[in-house]
Amino acid sequence: MKVPLPLEKPLKVDDKEITSLTFDYDKLTGADIINATDEARQISGFSPNEMQTSAFRAVLAAKACGVLYHDLLRLGARDFFRAVTASHAFLLGMDLKEMEEIEKTEE
Repeated sequence: MKVPLPLEKPLKVDDKEITSLTFDYDKLTGADIINATDEARQISGFSPNEMQTSAFRAVLAAKACGVLYHDLLRLGARDFFRAVTASHAFLLGMDLKEMEEIEKTEE
């Protein structure tokens, strides 16, 4: 599943300005999921359900769109929230648009 995300504020990585990220969850493997869990644990410590943490979702999002976790952290708050929401949607078997619609109805 490829999820495009136009950024409200461009992200500068290695002197290159990125205006959109594309999350390709289909390219991830089981090893990527395990590694994301391990990386998230190193970042935020142990959690009873690591897949529910923002750190895990951010690591997974970074892997899916091909940027480093620390680059993803430099996104504006709204763009970052949408990036981790894309990971949450993937984990729930949904796409980003479905997830955003659910969030709108909860407001």
